[in-house]
Order: sequence, then C-alpha cells, then structure tokens
Amino acid sequence: MPKKCPYCGTELPRNTMKYCPHCGAPLQETVQEDDPLEGRGLTVLLSIIIAFLVLLLCGLGVVFAKPEWFGRDTTPEPTADVTPAPDAAVTPTPSPDGTPTPAPTPTPAPQPEILGTFVPSISNLRRRSGPSTAAPVLSDQQYAVKGRSYDVYEISGPDSSGYTWYRIGDNAWVANSSDRSFGTYTPR
Repeated sequence: MPKKCPYCGTELPRNTMKYCPHCGAPLQETVQEDDPLEGRGLTVLLSIIIAFLVLLLCGLGVVFAKPEWFGRDTTPEPTADVTPAPDAAVTPTPSPDGTPTPAPTPTPAPQPEILGTFVPSISNLRRRSGPSTAAPVLSDQQYAVKGRSYDVYEISGPDSSGYTWYRIGDNAWVANSSDRSFGTYTPR
C-alpha cells in the first residue's frame, strides 16, 4: 500500500523519504500505512457465527427429521401369530385321576374377508400406508401395477377429496376417483 503524508495527504513515491515532497513536513516518525488487516476481525467473527449457525441447523434437521423424508417406511412390520407346527409332537398332560387329557388343537389365524377386486387402469397409481393422500407412499412398491387384479380387504370413503380408498394388502391402500378413472372395483 502506498504511504501518505500525515499532514497534507499526498501519496509518497517511496517509503524511505524523510520529508514530504509536497509540504516539506518531516516523515521519519509519522509515516502512516494503511493496515491490510484492519476490519478483518469483524469479518472473521461473522464467518465463524455463520458457520456455527449452519452446523446447528444441520444438526437440528438430522435430530428432528422424519424418516419418510428419506424414503424409509415407518410402517411397523406385521406380527405373526405363533401356532405350533402341524408335525410338532404335543404330549398330553395327565389329569388328576391319571387319564390323559387331550392336547388343545391350534386355532388357525382368521383370514381376512375379501370384499372384491380392484384393477388399476393407470400406471402411476400410488400405494400408500393409509387411506389418505397425506399417508406415506410405500417404499417397497410405490405404484400398483396397471391391469393387475388385487383382492380388496377394506373400503374407506369417499373422503373430502372424493376418493374412495381400497386396502389391497397388508397396510397397502390405493385410491379411486369419483369418476372411477383410476381403476375398476368389482364386489364379490
């Protein structure tokens, strides 16, 4: 940076001058330089604060993020009913009088009732985890296959948007519009 005369402000051609060539003032002790680091303290402080805030927001985003945002399915896995295998040996227990009591027969899990079938007529019909457009899209198979026949186990609606919802599997729902343009439902 060029030096300036502290008295008249004239730029000095060299740093080794003893007197100002314009006003003649002595320069040896009073030559002022522009400080190249002047004002950088505030810039560095602001940079640190901004970096801290960005890291803080990223950390909060990770802590409070919903799994659906990352394509993770939050639907709990269905629990299987525990029934003994048909070939498992069941030993009858003797009664107090010494005669064996018959072993209880396992009760099969009830099968859901099939109400009808639904055949999608469009290729981008989303499969959701509940009967609502706000329900997350299933991550394993996002779309119902156009032309495939699905068994319907439950019907919901029409909702406020005019959609009738069909449960076509364990926690898998598809919608049909009021004009039935998304597919065809056939009752049993």
